[in-house]
Amino acid sequence: MRHIWGLSVVFVLFVAAGDVSCAQGTAAAVSPLAGVWKIVETPKGPFAQPSVLIFTPRHYSFMVITSEGPRKQFADPAKVTPEEKAQAYDTLTAHSGTYQIVDGHIMFEVSIAKNPNRARRGDLGAFKIEGQTLTISNEQTFVKYTRLE
Repeated sequence: MRHIWGLSVVFVLFVAAGDVSCAQGTAAAVSPLAGVWKIVETPKGPFAQPSVLIFTPRHYSFMVITSEGPRKQFADPAKVTPEEKAQAYDTLTAHSGTYQIVDGHIMFEVSIAKNPNRARRGDLGAFKIEGQTLTISNEQTFVKYTRLE
């Protein structure tokens, strides 16, 4: 177990060093999206649930709670029921991978996702940044984020 933990730490450090070297390489390698963002608005109005969208110069990670209110805790974490598992699964969206900016659009390639059927590649949508606000939109919808760091 210790060996796996050590390899994990080395891998994380290696990946982080790769992102730092990309950021230091050229000005073009620094993404305008780089940072940590939180959803603040959707077409339904203000968004209060926890969310995080992290962009490094090459990678992204996205997690959001999609329930209307706070998620229910398991009655007994040692004996989670199938219904509790389904509720927890259904109220979380999560995926991570790499991305590129192409003609003002965020093109992503998912490397890991909660949903195994998640599209592996695609166009997340057009984006614009105004001050501390990031808006990602497509023909059907939009989502606004605020920069946390």
